[in-house]
Amino acid sequence: MLPLLIGLLSTNYNTVEYPYWFLQMPIGEEEFFVVGYSPRYHYLSSSIEKAELVAKRKIATHLRDSIFGERAFSLSPLGKIYLSETINEIFDTTAIKNIEISIIDTAIFANMVIILASTGEEGKLPPPIIKDTTWVVGIPGIPGWILETGTAPIYEHEHNSWLAAEKDARVSLAMSLEYHLKDLKKYDEKSVSGVSLESVNSVISGVHTIARYINRREEFCKVLMGIRK
Repeated sequence: MLPLLIGLLSTNYNTVEYPYWFLQMPIGEEEFFVVGYSPRYHYLSSSIEKAELVAKRKIATHLRDSIFGERAFSLSPLGKIYLSETINEIFDTTAIKNIEISIIDTAIFANMVIILASTGEEGKLPPPIIKDTTWVVGIPGIPGWILETGTAPIYEHEHNSWLAAEKDARVSLAMSLEYHLKDLKKYDEKSVSGVSLESVNSVISGVHTIARYINRREEFCKVLMGIRK
């Protein structure tokens, strides 16, 4: 069965209006819902094929994702200023060929194609667990969930922004489960006088994307991701 094509063609990303299932993801009890991205190629079938591969890679990381590395940052009165990072993710790439998905919906834009896919059979979408954007300014407390956010600038190829924000959120989730902080210098409350190093070496599984948000005026996008307790 061919997926429903709902996206509107646009020559400017500023006119992109994402579908509701992209901004507020359906969360199932057993089946897993995921969004796959792809650049817009000459042949639409090639774009959908690439988006399917991205979706399957996300399912593989959902099953088991090993995250390790370090982030260097300095402290300021406004919070952490990240200076550099060497964060790596390792997942079972051999599992991808055995993953089967159902494409539920497809949105097509001028330079990007996104799909909504599921590990279950096509059917009625379950409701999202969050229905507003208050989480953008503060992580909500949702019973039964561990939540973190990830942020990225808006790149020329917008699908890369979402991939970067999702990785940032997964790293934050891993750090919330196993967090190490090593002070390299002392911090003076009145000025930035030190650099700190936060490191992570953790294996996580069962990560869901809960919601997405984009602010074109301030040129950033943000995702809310979580793990069931």
